[in-house]
Amino acid sequence: MSGHCQRHHDRHRTPAAGAGIESAGYVEGLIAFYEDDFDAALTYARRAAQTTPWLYEASRLEGDIHVETATRAALRGDHDDAFQHLDAAGEAYRRATDIARSDAEVRAAECQRLTRVLELSTRRGRDPGATYDLAT
Repeated sequence: MSGHCQRHHDRHRTPAAGAGIESAGYVEGLIAFYEDDFDAALTYARRAAQTTPWLYEASRLEGDIHVETATRAALRGDHDDAFQHLDAAGEAYRRATDIARSDAEVRAAECQRLTRVLELSTRRGRDPGATYDLAT
């Protein structure tokens, strides 16, 4: 981490983690996600979703982590892993949507996930019909 980023990190991490928001674990998950520590980010996001079940952002974060992990897996050619993470992202986004039905950002994230599934399916020679039907 560069010196500037480290100073920013040190200045904001500790106060944010204990700022009295609904879930410090959610904030820790965001920090871990932005630091590319996806395993820790998933742990924090899942814990936040369990301890504060109304906090749909925790499930949204879990979905975002899986989408990013899927993207990286696809770039290195591990398409099976990419599909698994995209499926897991879909489950997380569905949980978030069940809590916050009117949140447009969660629905947009799900649309982007489905677009990635369609693109990856097409590249792999799979029939994208089921994904297309789900998206429409």
